[in-house]
Amino acid sequence: LVTVVVKARLAMKAKKYAEAIKSLDELLALRPGNSEALYFRAAANMELGNIEKAEDDLAALLKKEPESVRAWLLKANLAFRQNSPAGVLAASEKVLKLAPGNRQALLMHATAMLMSKQLDKAEQDCRKVLEQAPDDPMALFIMARVATANGDKAQAEALLKQLVRKHPEFIRGTVLLVSLYMAEKKPEKALDVCDSVLLRQPDNTALLLLKGNVLFGMGEFVRAEKVYKEAIEKDPRNVGAYAALARLYMKQGNVDEALEKYREVVKVKPDDAGAYMSIGAIEQERGNTAEAKKMYEKALEINPEFVPAANNLAWLLSEEGGAVNLSKALTYARIARKGAPDSPSVMDTYGWVLALKGDYELAISYFQKALEGLPDNPTIQYHMALALSKTDQVVRAIDYLEKALASKQDFPERRKAEELLSNLR
Repeated sequence: LVTVVVKARLAMKAKKYAEAIKSLDELLALRPGNSEALYFRAAANMELGNIEKAEDDLAALLKKEPESVRAWLLKANLAFRQNSPAGVLAASEKVLKLAPGNRQALLMHATAMLMSKQLDKAEQDCRKVLEQAPDDPMALFIMARVATANGDKAQAEALLKQLVRKHPEFIRGTVLLVSLYMAEKKPEKALDVCDSVLLRQPDNTALLLLKGNVLFGMGEFVRAEKVYKEAIEKDPRNVGAYAALARLYMKQGNVDEALEKYREVVKVKPDDAGAYMSIGAIEQERGNTAEAKKMYEKALEINPEFVPAANNLAWLLSEEGGAVNLSKALTYARIARKGAPDSPSVMDTYGWVLALKGDYELAISYFQKALEGLPDNPTIQYHMALALSKTDQVVRAIDYLEKALASKQDFPERRKAEELLSNLR
């Protein structure tokens, strides 16, 4: 029993959630109702987006152990993934009754208050956490978001600086601080933040991509290209880096030159999936979707688990629509999700395919996860709004649409977002 649970936990730590579930399935077949197995299987299913299965395991566990603090905390986390403030609130309040002052519960409660725009209560919860742990990263992050929502940029900056200094691994803090400086037209400060964090996290490709985006915004295209290529070299599965590089070449007007170089690569090394991926990304950016699809398919022939190609092919097929294309899109989106379960771009694509297939509740959970990594991305905000509108969550849908349309970023769904907002009002 202990060996199986330890094996499952190690698999989960390595983000091999399907492997963990398989082990736990075998254990539960022998010992139905085992608490440890139910808890960890629920957690693994949540990470894979199997919401109903996670809920079933939690229900069974809570029926057996109605005062299990960890089970209620997991239930709160599950409600957050479903973008349900009421669910987060109910579960976190249950924990606080069972274990007053529980830090995780206070943070989940603060999250629910933030989602419900009850900013003062969110701040109160965070202050209680900071009394216990003065540098708690999530408490600092939530308080910074509260300060931003209140228009107190100085306070938000101070909190985020503390967060980035104490917890460079907490990427959302760095992203929010960089976004703050870019909104204030202080790109040099944003770049300094990226560089300071990269000194302590040199192999973090999310930070490299963020730095590349800052340089792109500054018009430093040569430096941005170098950084994007470094991100791809460190992690060939980084979907965003390929797309960013394609946008860079389009912006520079060096598309033909870039394509020529990549085509030379595949002549010399015909099994280079990354080169086919790069050609596909550029062709997709140019609007040549048929050619882009061929390149992604070629990359997947070489490496069937190549995340960027699977993700982008899923996106193109979903945009073409139709039952057959959506079925294929879901298959490729699952490949991408399995290979990069923490990628915001992958989570957005998977959620979008689910939404187009009519599974809006599950789609919302993936958009929520995507927005954790890219909180200011207007495309993801639009996707979330559309899914929310389909589940009668109009107020929240309008909120996301207003955020998307307030963005200074150019995004292809802007007109659709405007139309949806007009229809919902």
